[in-house]
Amino acid sequence: MIAEGGLRPTIQGMRSPFVEVQREAGRLLANLCADDGGSSDSVIQGGGHTLLMAFLQAQDMAMQRVGAYGVGNLCVQERHRLRMVEAGALEPLVKLAQLEGVELEIQR
Repeated sequence: MIAEGGLRPTIQGMRSPFVEVQREAGRLLANLCADDGGSSDSVIQGGGHTLLMAFLQAQDMAMQRVGAYGVGNLCVQERHRLRMVEAGALEPLVKLAQLEGVELEIQR
């Protein structure tokens, strides 16, 4: 998908005025972050990681879940951990983990 130019429209979808489109584009991006190869590198180079971090702070719980999933997928890869911390991923993750009423899946 990355090789076919799908990253840019996916990132654009995450900026859609429609929350349903944002969620589904974010879900696709989060899945691309699970690749331990060039796809996850492309997501970071394209700025997708910052949008996933923004999802962590959304009011919509489904968007929080997508953000946590994508950020988690990136942070599992050692080469992305420092970049994600430097980009500010740690603070919104800690806040989510401490909130009451947040789904256990998101807190994990």
